[in-house]
Amino acid sequence: MSEGKKEQAIAVENDTGQRVSTQEEKLARKELLTALREVQTAARQKWTRSQPAALKDYYIGENLPNMSRATLVQVTEGILLRLSTQTLPGITPETVAALAAKRDAYVEANKNQLGFIAGAKARRAAALEHLKTATDLRIEVQFAADATYPFDNPRSAAARTEFALPEDRRFVTR
Repeated sequence: MSEGKKEQAIAVENDTGQRVSTQEEKLARKELLTALREVQTAARQKWTRSQPAALKDYYIGENLPNMSRATLVQVTEGILLRLSTQTLPGITPETVAALAAKRDAYVEANKNQLGFIAGAKARRAAALEHLKTATDLRIEVQFAADATYPFDNPRSAAARTEFALPEDRRFVTR
């Protein structure tokens, strides 16, 4: 039974880790969105008057904060690809490298979160397995006690109580 308790404690630790990871992911997402806005501002500065159609290459007009994780990562990849062939005012190679690092941090934060979720699920399954094993062993002992201390023998009453057996009938499981 103590193994089951250990597994449950580790599952709770994984839950805590998942909550911390969720906060880290939110922070990484916020930093990524800030970096993307900086690039979008530079793109507006360069293309608004001369080539307004080029603004779509930088996802200007799209609702970045409401995008799913996968879509936001894909958008970031597209912008990084554009930045490898185009220059924007105020966007240096260091800015591009920082954007890539923020994208990587966002992806990594999600991986950490998924790892904690999987860990908690596995530990809970292990704890349930330990509980099932303990229950099976308890029932085995109760059947042995039921055979040793029959219900129709008055001297067996104390022992039957000790093993949580019914006093007036045989032990059965439902």
